[in-house]
Amino acid sequence: MTHYTINFATFPEELRPFEALKEIISYVGKDRFVKFTNDARHDIVKGLTLEQFAFAVSFAGVQGMPARVWYNYCKHDLCAEGAEADE
Repeated sequence: MTHYTINFATFPEELRPFEALKEIISYVGKDRFVKFTNDARHDIVKGLTLEQFAFAVSFAGVQGMPARVWYNYCKHDLCAEGAEADE
């Protein structure tokens, strides 16, 4: 596995989260991304904080803004699923 740093400031602000998610999927692989995201959704319901999530994904090499984006992606999906279940 290689190490590299991406400067997301070069992207328009509204595209940065999408670019971060694309890079995470490219870096860790789609299967691992999906599995970890699904696991994290359940842990977030149980109270997993951003700090705990960021610590966990740092072992996979994801840090900083991309870690925050991934956490928010997990939370957003939870909210979307909850909203659909209420309808």
